[in-house]
This record gives sequence, structure tokens and C-alpha cells, in this order.
Amino acid sequence: MDIYKNKASGKFFIHVEDIDRGKAFFVTPQGVFKSLNLNLFDYQESMNEANCLRSGLVTQLQVARYRQYFRFQ
Repeated sequence: MDIYKNKASGKFFIHVEDIDRGKAFFVTPQGVFKSLNLNLFDYQESMNEANCLRSGLVTQLQVARYRQYFRFQ
């Protein structure tokens, strides 16, 4: 799972897929899917799901929505 740290809030968003022109589709900490500019984020890191949850970087809701997205793809 790729997570990105938002520059303004310091919260982590789960990357779902790149769109184009510097934009990507993310799951926000509130579990909402959003298309956002990549320049809103400091950095990207790949981590396994369990470590992201255990360390509090992402929420259960985010992970559930992320899984839901790929289940229906």
C-alpha cells in the first residue's frame, strides 16, 4: 500500500491510482475517495497494511474503503 503525507495536515492518504497531469486518486483519512494534486503531498512511502494500521498512519475506515475499491475492480 502506498501512503502519501499531506503537506498541510500532516495526515496520510492512501494512494489508489494515478490519474494524469500530476493528479492521483486517494482515500482520505475520513474514508472519502478524492482526486488530488500530487504537489499537495510531501512524500510517498510503501508499507504493508498491518504496519500502517499498527503505527496509526491510516485509519480502519481508510483501509476498508481501499479494499472495497479493489474488490469491485
